[in-house]
Amino acid sequence: MRVAIPIYQTQLPSGSIRYFVRLTIAGRRVDAMLDSGSVGLRLLPRALPSRAYRQSATECAITFANGVELRGNVARIRLMLDGATAQRSTKVQIVRDVCCSSHRPNCPAEQIRKAGRIFGEGFARMGFRAVLGVGLRASGIDNPLSRFADAWIIRLPLPGDSNPGSLILGPTSYERRGFLRFELQRHRVPTSSGEAIGWQDVVPGSLTTKGPRRSIAGPIALDTGAASIVVVRSGRHPQVTEDCRDARFEFADTKQKALNLSFVINDRATPGSRTFTRPPTGRQWEGIRAGILPYHSFLVFYDRRKGVIGLKPRAGRLRAASA
Repeated sequence: MRVAIPIYQTQLPSGSIRYFVRLTIAGRRVDAMLDSGSVGLRLLPRALPSRAYRQSATECAITFANGVELRGNVARIRLMLDGATAQRSTKVQIVRDVCCSSHRPNCPAEQIRKAGRIFGEGFARMGFRAVLGVGLRASGIDNPLSRFADAWIIRLPLPGDSNPGSLILGPTSYERRGFLRFELQRHRVPTSSGEAIGWQDVVPGSLTTKGPRRSIAGPIALDTGAASIVVVRSGRHPQVTEDCRDARFEFADTKQKALNLSFVINDRATPGSRTFTRPPTGRQWEGIRAGILPYHSFLVFYDRRKGVIGLKPRAGRLRAASA
């Protein structure tokens, strides 16, 4: 059954854009940040009363790219998505502690603990008490979308739009047409309740800069929860420096079909264009975290059952071209 869930946006005083959806849990509305870079619903303290869930003794944790680590327990809730008419039972994380990973000891964990909210950059009453991770990787908890459909499309609202975007669950055959599709590799992780199996949700591609010209190979991760582009590379690889301005993402499949996205790095008029180069920490993979920028030019299709991510150009503010 097809369901369209509204995606809303809010802009922080820093200019960063956050996207969120509305959930109903035990009769209470919860605004949850939409994060395609993680998997599972994470509920911070005070997000819900304890009567709203059945907590287990199984522990779980997640570490975000900024070093913030959420530790807690697996619990089961009944969840309704805004716009849906049915509830589904799903496993979530009830967060007990917010701390920093050993590789990023100066992360904003203390800021989050004081605010009781995450991804608000420390601004008063900004951020969220819940994060809805809708990626395809293996995780110790469920991707709640998988309880409603095997496939979905993310259409973010464009910066400045007054109307919401849409998270389309169970898209029609017509809506699935026209995507450049990438087949994903399996992803397995051990958890306290056994091995979890998912998909490596990165796609092949590269980032090319001009002045001077540099080409940095992927893989590329798309992430609605990241407000900037981060090139994760060790020192022996090309760096993105301040003299780089014009840039292009190129996503290409094995048949040499490609989609290109041109933009200007660190352009104040283009949210998501801020670009950093960082060395990998711990076991962090090397590649390109493209953040929100590709979503402003492409619709993004996810097929959990087949292990596919697809891109299709949309009308937007940036130039997305087929090659």
